[in-house]
Amino acid sequence: MGLSKKFLLIFGGVVAIIFLDYITKFLVATKMQLGESITLIQNIFHITYVHNYGAGFGILQGQRMLLMLIAVIVIGLIVYYYRKIPEIKYVQISAMFLLGGTIANFVERAWSGYVIDFIQISIWPKFNVADSAIVLGGLGLAYYFWKEDGKKK
Repeated sequence: MGLSKKFLLIFGGVVAIIFLDYITKFLVATKMQLGESITLIQNIFHITYVHNYGAGFGILQGQRMLLMLIAVIVIGLIVYYYRKIPEIKYVQISAMFLLGGTIANFVERAWSGYVIDFIQISIWPKFNVADSAIVLGGLGLAYYFWKEDGKKK
């Protein structure tokens, strides 16, 4: 019995996201000094190395255990409902992004007590590859559930 296409897409993608997140953070942490910023596009796009002890937008600073609990819940829900993920590619990809990003940040937060953020776009808070995956996955799943809810009315 072979692995399903859904399994290969989701869990193969999760591994790729975790690897991409790790390698980008590793490069930033080993090639830059904490607080250092490299301008790529003046006043628009920078690589800025920071340690984030909270979540996005600076919320929940110092709430490591709460953030890890939330991550465990998200990971658990996706794994629990895996069989119910429909055979719709964007939904599978959204679950893949959310799971991969959540695992990547969870592992780093558990290991280091913080996550490395480095992508800085204009006035937006700094973020990383895992954060991007979480947002994309969350938006994709929110769209799916919103669309499905609209069909029920």
